[in-house]
Amino acid sequence: MSTENTGNKKLVKAYLNAQINHDFSGCRSLLDDDFHFKGPIEEHFGADNFMLSFEKFIMIIKSIEIEQLIEERDDVLALYNFTTDIPTVENTRTAEVFTIRGNKIIKSRLFFDTPEWREVIEKMMNI
Repeated sequence: MSTENTGNKKLVKAYLNAQINHDFSGCRSLLDDDFHFKGPIEEHFGADNFMLSFEKFIMIIKSIEIEQLIEERDDVLALYNFTTDIPTVENTRTAEVFTIRGNKIIKSRLFFDTPEWREVIEKMMNI
């Protein structure tokens, strides 16, 4: 496994920074059109479909603290904490595996503890 600052790791860091800055077009520009997202609560096929849901979610993110980026072949594992102003989910430890091809993110698998998040996400999607 490589821990150097390679192109794939830079791409993932740019994507997470775009999230922090609520930069929707920046996030979208790093995703392949056929992007596949699989999280503990939602799954999306296609970057545009994903962004419809993600644009609501990204607005509650106040900060992201990247603990570590680990790269192996086309995959980058990001270990990070993200914070919100929502009392029940103020700080969430997260692991996300990104698959990169052709300088675009083609797949993301997100892992975090979900009990408190289910209710928050259901409320956000009904807005």
